[in-house]
Amino acid sequence: MTDALGNPVRFILTGGNEADCTQALPLLEGIPAGAVLGDKGYDTDAIVDAVAALGSAVVIPPRTMCKNPRDCDYALYKEHNLIERFLNRIKHFRAIATRYAKRARNFKAFLYLVATLVWTAQLSTRPSCHCLDRVARRHAVGHQRGNRICAFTPQILG
Repeated sequence: MTDALGNPVRFILTGGNEADCTQALPLLEGIPAGAVLGDKGYDTDAIVDAVAALGSAVVIPPRTMCKNPRDCDYALYKEHNLIERFLNRIKHFRAIATRYAKRARNFKAFLYLVATLVWTAQLSTRPSCHCLDRVARRHAVGHQRGNRICAFTPQILG
């Protein structure tokens, strides 16, 4: 799971044969969100109902097989690329991309280490909010959208 700026928030390891949507509800527990973004794999009634019960907007495109597809804010869904960018950054580390660690606890420890490195690298490259250049104004807009949480469960071979 990442926040609205693409920073890691929470990880849950699963087996490679387990669907991502099975861990969406535990990931969302206790984290306030204005909107929850996810891909079509998260389009289940249980997830949509749970997100709506939290008072968050559901930004999950409906699957093509749905008889009554629900509306989706595709303009907001474009922010989903932040999750993909985060995954791309952590896969630059060979031990994450190839699942070098055999034990789940070792892999999870390295995953947290890499996520911390990526997060701190992003913090050091972001401009200060007090700057008045164009990049800083976009950064300030990101703070306004900061209550949005993106649901994502990385599928790890177990």
